[in-house]
Amino acid sequence: MSYIFENVTETVREPLLVLDADLRVRLANRAFYRIFHLQSVAAVGHSVFELGDGQWDLPALRSLLDSVLTAGSSFDDFQVEHEFPETGRRIILMMNARLIQDQNPASPMILLAIEDVTERRETEERLQELTRRLQRSNEELREF
Repeated sequence: MSYIFENVTETVREPLLVLDADLRVRLANRAFYRIFHLQSVAAVGHSVFELGDGQWDLPALRSLLDSVLTAGSSFDDFQVEHEFPETGRRIILMMNARLIQDQNPASPMILLAIEDVTERRETEERLQELTRRLQRSNEELREF
């Protein structure tokens, strides 16, 4: 993997993973390690489905990643809601996955961009609840 690619990956604030054709982690950026409380020795060289004691072993994710490799397809906005041992319940948006090529076209890789949207979704839920309360209150005032 090129030095430039690795440096660019490190500057991105959202978690990124680069997976090889066997879906093993080739590269993960600092954001990935920070957010998911992992260290490189627990990630690099390991299957993505082994990470966090198997927390990423989801049939739908497995199917999507296989289709990226076999059909050269991509995906956007796959959402995972899961209880992670170190961070608790998280809502993860697999923002996108794309097939990438290194110097050797016979060894494809997947770039997987991840976003933790837990706080945003919780805020949206609280806002919806407040809006419902306000609407009820307004209706009660109109009836009065």
